[in-house]
Amino acid sequence: MYQNAIELSHEYIERTVCAGDIVIDATAGNGNDTFLLAGLSKKVYAFDISKEAINNTATAMILFILLNFFNSIYLYVNALLVNKRQR
Repeated sequence: MYQNAIELSHEYIERTVCAGDIVIDATAGNGNDTFLLAGLSKKVYAFDISKEAINNTATAMILFILLNFFNSIYLYVNALLVNKRQR
């Protein structure tokens, strides 16, 4: 059984959104649903009546992208160093 409407909606989203889909988050809020949709779809358009909500979501997305970028660089450099040590 679902604890609340958010869990129910996330379950439905996970079952229906596919990797090639372009989706809309009409209530961006703090970006929680936007993140979920971004991980499941090709592209997300997020909207909100509140400018603050859009700014919060945009900031969170930028930080997420930057962290993933720097983590990818770290993993790449680490793999190069490990490979160099094994020679």
